Amino acid sequence: MNGDLVKFIFLSLFRRGLRSVLTVLGISIGIAAVVALIALSSGMQEGIKGEFESLGSDKLIIRATGSAFGPPGTAVVVPLTTSNKESIDDLIGVKLSLGRLIRTVNIEDDESLETAFVVTMPDTTDEFELVKEAMQIEIGTGRWANKGSHEVVFGSGSAEDMFENEVFVGDTVFINKDEFEVSGIIESTGNPEKDDSLMMSEKSMRDLFDLDDELDIIIAQSVSEDDLPAVEARIEEVLRDDRGVKEGQEDFSVESPQALLETLSSILLVVQGVLVGIASIALVVGSVGIMNTMFTSVVERRREIGILRSFGVRRHTVRLLFLIESGVLGLAGGLVGLIIGMSAAKLLEIVLAPIVGSALLQVHFSYTLLIVLLILSTVVGAVSGYFPAREASNITPLEALRS
Repeated sequence: MNGDLVKFIFLSLFRRGLRSVLTVLGISIGIAAVVALIALSSGMQEGIKGEFESLGSDKLIIRATGSAFGPPGTAVVVPLTTSNKESIDDLIGVKLSLGRLIRTVNIEDDESLETAFVVTMPDTTDEFELVKEAMQIEIGTGRWANKGSHEVVFGSGSAEDMFENEVFVGDTVFINKDEFEVSGIIESTGNPEKDDSLMMSEKSMRDLFDLDDELDIIIAQSVSEDDLPAVEARIEEVLRDDRGVKEGQEDFSVESPQALLETLSSILLVVQGVLVGIASIALVVGSVGIMNTMFTSVVERRREIGILRSFGVRRHTVRLLFLIESGVLGLAGGLVGLIIGMSAAKLLEIVLAPIVGSALLQVHFSYTLLIVLLILSTVVGAVSGYFPAREASNITPLEALRS
């Protein structure tokens, strides 16, 4: 008898094929939207996590606080200085510190004018090695720019795509109207933010922008990871003294990569929740579609229900029959939604990542989450069919046959 009921369920769904397909699509749109949004936001979170982990857990990032979004040092009232860096160098527990400048420049060849970020490379060997370790970069062809020279190093992406013709070692470019020779090209890192930037020595940058002792960012490396909280407290104390500010009124921030990652992750979690909440509206609409389909099915199949009841099929069996049918619709919608959502997210990554030029635009699928969503769609389908199933189970054989 149970086998006959299962056969009856699937025959009913296939008999109303078009309606079943439309109902499945209704629930699948909600699941697809949730899957795509979570995959993209999770991918962004993983990308950010990878970037911060590359810095290491023994480093602190010091920045002057600003009033606008943008690179470190943007719109700050009182920038960091080389004097601040020297004070940090003298602290107990600090192994090494380095300061960097990040500027936007106009760069041109013989044919076109472009805008790019130029980042300094330290002039001392120890600091230079720390930057290479933190950024995970190596020279591909040529060599690093010499201290104070009119030389610049291109990232692999900027060398290939910045101008109509590819840039090679030995070529000449103009940065803010000053002539520079390309001394080297960095190996591709797979990260557009690194591959599309340019690098020059700190002295060259100061000469180019007529800077005195200003710094945009300072990275401090502690002797031991265990000492990081104590080192952070010492840096905050010495910078308050150097910059003449009281505790609670700091015009700078000292953060570890892990702390920055936690802050960004919490922000992304809120954004992810809002996006999923919006996408879930489609899931609710899909569940209403299942309920509507099942109510219509009950009306159309009253005679069938009466025949089943007259053969001795109990009310709870009729109720279970309709619950399973609506659950199957939810399950099918979930499967279709997972396929659509995963495909759409991957397609967006393939199409948009090269256009946007960011390694953060990637997808990350949690298979545990996918299973949960599949179960959720099945449960939503079954719950949506509860009231139609209850109505069907309350139909008496005589009432059904009369109708």
